[in-house]
This record gives sequence, C-alpha cells and structure tokens, in this order.
Amino acid sequence: MVLMTLLAIAGMQNGVAAASWTGSITSFSASRTEVHANDRTATVTMSIDPSIYGTPYVMSIYDETNTLVRSCTYPYTSACSINSTPPNNGTKSYRAYVAQDAPTTGPPTVDVRASSRAVFVSSMDVSVEVASLALAAPLMIDPCVELFPVGPASSPPSSLNELQKQCETARAAGTPWPTVIQNLVNGFGAGIVIAASVAAHDGGPQVGAPPRTSPNPAPPQAPPQSEPPAFDPAFINGGGARLLARTRVTGYEYIADPTPENSARKVFAQCVRLATWATSGITRADCETKPIFAPGYDVTEAAQHDFDVIWRAPRTVRLNALTREEKGNSGVLSGWYNRAPYDTPDLCPAPRPTSTDCDEYPFYSSREGGPDAGGPGTLLPQQLRIIDRGQNQLEGRLLGAFYTVCGVTDPPQGSPQREYLVVPMPVQTQIPTTGYCKGG
Repeated sequence: MVLMTLLAIAGMQNGVAAASWTGSITSFSASRTEVHANDRTATVTMSIDPSIYGTPYVMSIYDETNTLVRSCTYPYTSACSINSTPPNNGTKSYRAYVAQDAPTTGPPTVDVRASSRAVFVSSMDVSVEVASLALAAPLMIDPCVELFPVGPASSPPSSLNELQKQCETARAAGTPWPTVIQNLVNGFGAGIVIAASVAAHDGGPQVGAPPRTSPNPAPPQAPPQSEPPAFDPAFINGGGARLLARTRVTGYEYIADPTPENSARKVFAQCVRLATWATSGITRADCETKPIFAPGYDVTEAAQHDFDVIWRAPRTVRLNALTREEKGNSGVLSGWYNRAPYDTPDLCPAPRPTSTDCDEYPFYSSREGGPDAGGPGTLLPQQLRIIDRGQNQLEGRLLGAFYTVCGVTDPPQGSPQREYLVVPMPVQTQIPTTGYCKGG
C-alpha cells in the first residue's frame, strides 16, 4: 500500500495527474559552426514538438564531457538555447535530450523520450585560414568569385558583390593574395573567411565557376608549367573520370551511390584542394594514384572529426596502413585513450554513455595514429573526440573493407605502397562513404 501511494504521488503534479510526453526534437543546431577570435560565441538551440508544458519532462543540453550545460523546464517552452564559446583552435560538441531527469553529470537516464545527434562548434585561427585561402586562390579559375559567393551588394550595382569587387580591384593592382584576403577580413570582419573556407574546401558546385560575360579585371593566373589549372572543369572532370575507373569498394556496408560520376568528381576536387594546403605533403599527382578513403554523410560525425584534425594538421591527410597485429606490436594498444592520462573530461572521459565512443584520428590502424601522433607523448589538436558510437564503429568497418578490397596492407610493412589518402566529404555534398583503390 505504501509503495502504491508513493507511485501515485510520483505521477502527480500539484495534485493533478502528470501527463506523459510523446514528441520529438524537431531541430538541434548552431547559429554558426565556426567562430573566430573577434566573435567567439555561437548560439546552440534545441526545439521540440509538442512543448513539455504540463509534463514531468525536462529539456537538457550536454557537452562532450557529458556535463549539463542547461536544462529548461519553464511553462509552455518548446525551445532551449545555450551560448557556446569553444577554446582557441578547439571544438565543443553538444547533444540534446528530453527526459524526466537532467543530472549534472549525464546523460539523462530516467524515461528518455528523445535525444539528438551531436552539434559541433569550432574556433578557427583566422591567420591560418587566411594563409590556406591564399594558397588555394591561385589555383582557381575565377578566385574572387569562387571564394566570396556571398557578400554585401556593390555600389553602384554590378554582377559582383562588394567582396568580389574589392578582391578583383586589389588583384588588378598587383596586391598579393595574403594581403587581399587579410584586407577584406579587416574591412568586413573575420566571419567572411568561414564562407570562403567552405567555398574553397567543399569540392562542391563552386569548383570551376562558369565564365562571366563581364570582363575580369584581375590578371590571369599562370598555371604551373606542364600542368593544367587545378580547378579547370576539364581537369576536374578528367580526374573524376579516372578516379571512377579505379576499383571502387562496393558491398559490405557501403551505400550504393546513385550518382557515382558526380561523387568521383567531387572527391577528386576535394583531394586536390587538400593538396593545396600548406604542410599537407601531398600533390595533385597523389590524388591521381594513391588509394583514397572518403568518409561521407553516412558517418557524418566521424567524417567531421577526420576533417577537423586534417584542417589543423594537414599532413594527416596521408596515412600508412597497419594491421591491428602490427599496431599492437608497435606498443600502442587498442583503446589506449581509455587509460590515464587520456581518460579525462577534456579528452575521452570514461565511463561514458553507451551510445557514444571515443573516436581517434589518425586511425588506430595507421602508423600515424596513437598517443605520439603530435610528437613523442603529444596528441594532435582534436585527435580524440566523443561521437556517436554507431557512426564510429561503422567508419571502422568501412575502413576495414577498404583495406581488404584494395589490398592496402598486402605490401611489406613500411612500404610506400601502404600509403593512402583520407578525403572527408562535407555533409552538404550528400556523398556516402566511398573507397577508391590504387590508380594507374
């Protein structure tokens, strides 16, 4: 009788039977996924339908350490927001929940009715990105137009926005690319490099801007001797066709790609863009010959993690494959990050929710992976990250199939023939994970 009475009271709110909540998190997103030194904060918002009014449920947002950032319980609420300020050159991730509890150390466990995938907010080093854009610009057909597709209207009105117009005027005057981009940042704010970075790195529809009817006042960029312009449409199309002609990993858990020609073109373009990054150590020729593993939208969180590390340490675009036995023999044990000193809240806290894994990049099954990736006893920036467990494990299986089909670990250990490239594809390209074996 006592137990029944307690249960009855638990199901009451102010003497009224508490309603259950059946709904969904309709959106969970950040106002910006990249912030910079002059504007460090983004707003992360979860929205639900219906509201939790009249129920015992709580909306909550947790960060990558499973620490409660905010809970929302006030009447009629259907949205809950936080401000995110990631550390310099760092990334914060968040997940949203609807449940009957919101503990300080999460995630919630009492009657969890809804949960979200992770949302990431990264802090960018503007000077690094300016330098990267300055390297990519000379390899584009119409760089001012391609780099700044969005900007304030020019005055007097023209086919170019104000960013494009000032960019081309400066180039016509012979101003070097680093100065051109930095001057635009000084005049319009560091936020412009975020859109420019997407335009320069996404391998998307902006690759090879169509010719304009109006004259281009910028002097033509001379391509390297004996090589076509990197982003000439004919070059990108030809590279994509050659990539498609390679043995491509199919079956296993690879999603059937309805447009393989389009995907091959974009993967090749993304690879060439990564080759323009300083210290990447790869060339356009590597994109033509080396095996390529391209994580895509089916492992979004893992692909984003891979890209974030490569962005900060471009040399990690090229990895050397190892079998698990060879890696273990090197002294690096699987799950090394679950042990001190790495099992900390700012790296890979343990224990952690069963729905998440600690993802590592460079991959464990590579010579470059492990606790010395950044040098003896030093991690690379963002090397470890908590992500969705299903995606982490799926990427591992897809990588294993890539190794098997392409025979990446068949040559002797230490052979250059074990090298392959990792080319993460942004989610907006809607390209599934793809593997291309060695080219001719």
